[in-house]
Amino acid sequence: KFRPKFIFGYPSAVMDFMFATKAAGLQPLQIQGIILASETVFDTQIEMLKNFYGDVPVFIDYGHTERAVGAYRLDFGPYNFVGPYGVARAVDGEIVGTSLDNFVMPYINYKTSDEVSGEIAYYRDSDIMMTAQRVKGRAQDYLVTYDHRLIPLTTLYVGHHLPADVILNLQYRQEEPGRVTVLLEKGRGSVDENEIVSGLKAMVKEGIFFDVKLVNEIPRTDRGKRVICQQLLDIEEIRKEQGQKILTRHKIDHDDRRKATIS
Repeated sequence: KFRPKFIFGYPSAVMDFMFATKAAGLQPLQIQGIILASETVFDTQIEMLKNFYGDVPVFIDYGHTERAVGAYRLDFGPYNFVGPYGVARAVDGEIVGTSLDNFVMPYINYKTSDEVSGEIAYYRDSDIMMTAQRVKGRAQDYLVTYDHRLIPLTTLYVGHHLPADVILNLQYRQEEPGRVTVLLEKGRGSVDENEIVSGLKAMVKEGIFFDVKLVNEIPRTDRGKRVICQQLLDIEEIRKEQGQKILTRHKIDHDDRRKATIS
């Protein structure tokens, strides 16, 4: 009844919505476009969304809390940096931004920890980027189940039912599929570890064994950043593996339907 013109959300949530629509046997929404933000977007995701929603444009937003760099990407094209928002440079493959639209961080060269690669176009006679083929950010912000499902951290939030001063900080650490250590920096009050583990298991459908550890402090990086996920597995390789399986399965389904139509 709402009939939205656009779908806007995390890539993982939009993909889940698409899969749920298909599983329920519903027709895809008649939309004008899709807007994705806050997670790394992979070409296989764009391809699947376009196949399902009828080749609508997919708009991908890139930015961060510090608001030093803003960029966007349309479909499979390059990222376009928004000049009036901030100055974007590539220093040893890392995006360094100078904010032009932020009173908190005016004219500060900010190292984003996001990587840029592929062909880069610069403004004439400068080292300021206009476009870049690829931006890699938050690519490792996923947990991996024992059967290699990828769980985005944006869907997990430990402590949502607890006062903010009970858990001051948290960090996920993973070295092997299906096993994750959760470090909790404890504040005031008591923490029910069993309740936290039960909640996490429910969100990942029992695909991960969680080991919760209470610590006095979770160290920050040399730059003062908090690292939410120390992911030592190669997420991009797992993503490619899963994407290839999905595309192969869709091709088999398409071939089966085509044979049934012919017969």
